Amino acid sequence: MSSCHEPLAESIACPNRTTTTSITACNTTSNMQSEAPPCSKVPTVDVGDLGAHHAEEPCQQEWERVTRELEQAFSDIGCAYLTGHGVPDHLINEMLSTGVAFFKQQEEVKIRWAKDTNLHGYIKMNSERFAGAGPELHEGFVFNPACYGPYNEEVPLFMTLLVPLHEFCRTLSRRLMTCFALSVGKNRDYFVNMHQDSGTKNSLSSYRLNYYPLASGDQEDVVGFGAHTDYTTITLLFSNDSKGLQVHDSAGQWVDVPYVPGTILLLAGEFLHFHSYKRFKAPMHRVVVPSEYQPGRLHRVTFGFFDHPDSHQPMWPPSEDPTSPAPPNAKDYFVAKMHKAVELVSKK
Repeated sequence: MSSCHEPLAESIACPNRTTTTSITACNTTSNMQSEAPPCSKVPTVDVGDLGAHHAEEPCQQEWERVTRELEQAFSDIGCAYLTGHGVPDHLINEMLSTGVAFFKQQEEVKIRWAKDTNLHGYIKMNSERFAGAGPELHEGFVFNPACYGPYNEEVPLFMTLLVPLHEFCRTLSRRLMTCFALSVGKNRDYFVNMHQDSGTKNSLSSYRLNYYPLASGDQEDVVGFGAHTDYTTITLLFSNDSKGLQVHDSAGQWVDVPYVPGTILLLAGEFLHFHSYKRFKAPMHRVVVPSEYQPGRLHRVTFGFFDHPDSHQPMWPPSEDPTSPAPPNAKDYFVAKMHKAVELVSKK
């Protein structure tokens, strides 16, 4: 790490750790990964002692290693598979399976949880359009862990998993943000301090489940979610064993991002892109559901932790030119983008 970086915590003896992180190679693994990822341009980063299950302060060498590997990945393609993340598999699997059970219910049951004025709740099929070019066939459910608790008599089953899951995701997110702050030469708490409301009712940070229909086999590939960038600082994305996610690489090509067991996909959002002075890329990504028939193929279901800055934070650093307009705050920027997605459907 360069000398401009904020000094890390007091140096602690750290065991040697050897990892292999590949940007373009196939069949490459880190020591923490049980099987080789499919051929992909998306790198793999072992977060090691920064994983959410480690209570102890990671040693200096570990902070530096993970920071260096994330910097390489996010300067190139803006996303990475994470191994050693520490989020328990059973919580991930339960969230996905209970999400599927919810979406398979009748519409009249799901609509009871229709999206509210805080942009939380159920999103019915074909009610959002992010790319503006045609139907985007997905259902969704957005929820903030602070907005639901034991005082609710009846909530979808997946919400009951939020308390333990959020603790792991929040811990992991804070450690990753520390790495990104160090990478751009800021104080280690630079990004963390912009997320003080996370986990409260005032926070924009949320979880979102998405569910995609299977193509019928007699049509072209279906757009499940149109091409977009996230408006977050970072996104942690979990999925079942299904195809469809693609990211735009630095060459302008759509690249498949296959499911890799035991990993989380980490993506940079626009807030991180702007506040790194565009050093880190916020990748354009989409979901395309393949049309070819495959017996036993699963419906694609994902859930993500979308970690947004506090509502009042400027979406990008203010210009030194006093005549330049002030940047919008994070809440106004996010709400405008979400309203536009709904308006595109109403204008079809």
